[in-house]
Amino acid sequence: FKFTSYKNSIFFLGLVLIITFFHFYGFLELLFFQIVNYQTGHFSNNWIFRADYYSRSELVNLEYSLINFFSHIFENIFNYFFQPTILKITSLKDLILFFENLFRTIFVIIIVVKTFNSSKKDLIYYLCLFMFFLMEFVYSQATINWGGASRHHVPVIGLMLILLYYPKKS
Repeated sequence: FKFTSYKNSIFFLGLVLIITFFHFYGFLELLFFQIVNYQTGHFSNNWIFRADYYSRSELVNLEYSLINFFSHIFENIFNYFFQPTILKITSLKDLILFFENLFRTIFVIIIVVKTFNSSKKDLIYYLCLFMFFLMEFVYSQATINWGGASRHHVPVIGLMLILLYYPKKS
């Protein structure tokens, strides 16, 4: 019942109003097509590679709706963090990337638990946390295969290590 507090209700209502405003004025549709067009630009032709999340035709045939917008965003995030899944491993490179994603996921869980369970952090911690999740979000929307995702993981490793080993007291 703690999640139904007055502050959370106001936050949720404000979030719904902001999303409604952006949807009504077409900002979410513009963002949706920016993401899809950027991802489509990675395909020079209709070739299908084993490490791709989508085919070119899948991206071209996407139509905007509020549900499709959030669905595509969350699908991109899932693919970025978890592909290749255990069912899609076909080579040693895929197995290595699977374990990389497994360790990254464990590290992110540790960071989230550490953020909510520890004493007050200072501004530097929260700035690093914001930069980490912002970079991961942007990279997840721009990636169309797990080879590209593994390269996008590299710039974020420094922030992840800072957050993992940040002192418990500020």
